[in-house]
Amino acid sequence: MLKDGTVVTDNVVARGGGHGEVNDVLSRLKGHAGPNENNFGFTLFQEADGKLRVEWFSRSVNGNNPAANGNFVPKHMQSEIRRELKKFFPGREIEG
Repeated sequence: MLKDGTVVTDNVVARGGGHGEVNDVLSRLKGHAGPNENNFGFTLFQEADGKLRVEWFSRSVNGNNPAANGNFVPKHMQSEIRRELKKFFPGREIEG
């Protein structure tokens, strides 16, 4: 638990570079030698009211991806990712 009372679970990655570490592992599992342009990084937060909020920023994944828009997931991919999240979290409101 952090000083502000936030509970940290096992699925939390480091704030600096955590997305990159996960991306490297998933890329290897998918048979890629390194990051590829099919991978995009984003953060999903569960709010106190149960809603899920997406932030589309990841310096360590998107910043190294030539298909990304700088450090952000491209707009055309956000709706596809949001659709998949709704399948994975049925009935949950997703913002962002």
